[in-house]
Amino acid sequence: MRGTLVSMYYEYGGGDRPTLHIFLRTERGKEHVAVESPIKPYFFCREKDEKVVEKAIESIGETHVIKTNRGFRTIDGYRAIRFELCNPKNVGSLRKRLDVPLYEADILFKNRVMIDVGLFSSIEVTAKRIRPISDQTPPLRVGYWDIECNDTRGFPAPERDEIVSIALVDSEGTAYFFCENSERKTIEKFLSKAKDFDVLVGWNSDNFDLPYLKKRCWKRKIDTTVLRSINFLDLEKMYKMNSRRDKEQWTLDFIAQEELGEGKLPRRGIMEMFRNDRKALRDYNVRDADLVRRIDQKESLELTRLACEIAAISGVFVEQTMQKTPMITSLVLREALKMDPRPVYKCAEKSEKKTKARGAIVLEPVPGIHENVIVLDFSGMYPSIAMSFNISHETMDPNGDIVTKKARFTSKFDGIYRRVLRDLFNKRKHYKDLMKKTPEKSPEHRLYDIKQRALKVLMNSFYGIAVRPGSRFFTIDVAESITLTGRFLLQTIKSFAEYLGAKVLYGDTDSIFIKIPISRDPQGLLEIANRFAAKITEEVRKVVASMGGDPRYISVSVDKLYKRILLMPRKKRYAGVLWYKDGQFTTKFDIVGFEAIRSDYPIITKRAQNELLVRIIVDRQKRNEVVDYVRGLRDEVLRGEHDTELVMSKGLAKELDKYAANAMHVRAARKYRQKVGTVPAKVPFVITAIVGGRPVVEPVVDWDKMPQISTAARKYYWEHLIYPNLKKILEAAGFGGIESRSASLFDFVKGGQA
Repeated sequence: MRGTLVSMYYEYGGGDRPTLHIFLRTERGKEHVAVESPIKPYFFCREKDEKVVEKAIESIGETHVIKTNRGFRTIDGYRAIRFELCNPKNVGSLRKRLDVPLYEADILFKNRVMIDVGLFSSIEVTAKRIRPISDQTPPLRVGYWDIECNDTRGFPAPERDEIVSIALVDSEGTAYFFCENSERKTIEKFLSKAKDFDVLVGWNSDNFDLPYLKKRCWKRKIDTTVLRSINFLDLEKMYKMNSRRDKEQWTLDFIAQEELGEGKLPRRGIMEMFRNDRKALRDYNVRDADLVRRIDQKESLELTRLACEIAAISGVFVEQTMQKTPMITSLVLREALKMDPRPVYKCAEKSEKKTKARGAIVLEPVPGIHENVIVLDFSGMYPSIAMSFNISHETMDPNGDIVTKKARFTSKFDGIYRRVLRDLFNKRKHYKDLMKKTPEKSPEHRLYDIKQRALKVLMNSFYGIAVRPGSRFFTIDVAESITLTGRFLLQTIKSFAEYLGAKVLYGDTDSIFIKIPISRDPQGLLEIANRFAAKITEEVRKVVASMGGDPRYISVSVDKLYKRILLMPRKKRYAGVLWYKDGQFTTKFDIVGFEAIRSDYPIITKRAQNELLVRIIVDRQKRNEVVDYVRGLRDEVLRGEHDTELVMSKGLAKELDKYAANAMHVRAARKYRQKVGTVPAKVPFVITAIVGGRPVVEPVVDWDKMPQISTAARKYYWEHLIYPNLKKILEAAGFGGIESRSASLFDFVKGGQA
């Protein structure tokens, strides 16, 4: 049987090794086959812990144990022994039972099979073997789903409230709706249809839909085995991972409005629709699932397609692509199997109390308004450093000829990290070159773009697992050889840019903002910027070569050009008019890091900040014009002309009754539930009065009937939630200290009459 690998799980019923249940997408549809596993589960321990481990293995009843004590060395320098068992569950059991460290004992058995057998997405399964194939196999079948639950007792709780309906939409837009008078029948009919799909995609489904469904199945004693044959993806998580900017909200309705120009249908009570208008419930439920589909399939996103490509390249299952560790573990261990001695890696651990590597450098911003600003990007800084300096555990050598800012490494052979990253790097370059040769809107161009994006994700994922304490790949010497060398090279870029006559305004991790003292149009500035980047790349490569590294992987390129930009004193906070971004000329207004993109501020704060930034940066208004705008806004707020814009909204991170603290949004949510009986995903509320110095809040249930806001509350809004944020912008723009230089504005800020 040949096909695209969908899912895999094992069963152990005794004997020498487990049985694998493998699900494939073939030309005939989704098929299942059960075969004996080609490998046995195994783990490693240090040679000095051999006797302790053997005694523990005897105590759990494992009898067919195979021990290999040659050719293994842990990344922290110990000779290691491999123990092969029969039952995969016993590997995890031993890890919990023993006080001595075990290695690679936390790798899921299905992933161990994938790695050791060399499987990727296309495979062949026979009664005697499983093997990878290079044939083109069918794409996975993708569906989009959403559940609705009984909401009459507040926010639905799976221990208490039943599932009322489930919507499922296939990739072509065909909808299936499951809504029976019995919850059991609703769920069973859904599962019967869902088993035909390979991937099911939801919105916030990892936190709500999927765990809710499982708990209701357990409560109703419904068999959930079918779920093991499906990959579940959460599009909200994937969207966040692939978004360059924070959003004001991450709700399905908000993102759909932003990406598609339309959102959810108006909400009515779920149980009211269930009892009196099933068609309305169907329309509401199906609309949610279809919005997920349409967002996912938007040409600029295609996130499920991206996940499938990442899985195919890294050799993991599609639902594992939302985590860095399984992907990088798969790539690294496949290379480790080729090494002698074979490097052995730790089990992943919680990292709260672990030693942390010294991280990236931040060059403090030069606050103010700047023109003709170039943003240079050190392309893939940390993966590039790992490749250039051959940084890997097995290449570390106190006498090595490659010198980083932490440890030395040898160039006598290529380390695992260099081999893995170089392969990804070369493949990505190949697909980017192919993109240049195909029409931009063609299917081929989109395919190559998906592939290069997938390779970029994998390269960038490497950094996180290499330097994060608790990662199986973390050692302080390897981590800091990467991060401290990155610091040094960014400082090198800064020094050379200043030597060339540029002023460095700001730098963070792998990017640097510089100002050229020459006025140019966009095209002229880009030409200068490209020459500048090429010169800096040349210089940095010389430095890398002088340290023994391979400079070919080092590249500094132009990321953005700003016609005019305002830098705030805090890092990662600026706004400006762009001239160039993502390889294209543009005139977009770019805002990064301001409260303008947070929903727990009043609506007017976000709007006023945007308007103030536009007045200062785009319109180039003078100080007196800006002050007049701020003064006028204050007077309007105190007169109540913006009461509808004083609404704030904030979501609940857990069930309402589990909150011990009595924060404003929690108090508002409790009042909302008292009035309506349910609690929305984000609770809209306003401050209506100040009593004893404490804000009194009321939920906004009906926007046509806003709660009455007192003058004291409006003053509180201005002094605590609106003006402080505007003042930061004024000060950064050079209008700071205006209270001491302008009596009228001083009176205005302090609440006197202007």
